[in-house]
Amino acid sequence: MLYKSNGKILLSSEYLVLDGAKSIALPAKKTQDMLVTKSSNNYITWESYDHNEKLWFAEKIISKGNELTYLGKKNIISDNLLSVFKHIQKNKDISYFMGNKFITKLNFN
Repeated sequence: MLYKSNGKILLSSEYLVLDGAKSIALPAKKTQDMLVTKSSNNYITWESYDHNEKLWFAEKIISKGNELTYLGKKNIISDNLLSVFKHIQKNKDISYFMGNKFITKLNFN
């Protein structure tokens, strides 16, 4: 399944808006895509490509019992991605995502 997301231009901080501040937002023409496909693997594969189609991030997330972890070297991007899937796991059976491959692509620099 292919998901497309348009960017936005905010005239204030996004975090302030999340806290209730008023802002003006304008849609941007540039997009980011995420393709989700099933694979025969028993783990989550994540790949991120820049606007030149160069791979800049890749990670595999595995489940050991009921605990999620990633296979790469410790880094903040993998930590954040793992945090997202752990949050999802609180509300949904994570086995639904195992075997999925997520590919993101920026369409702007």
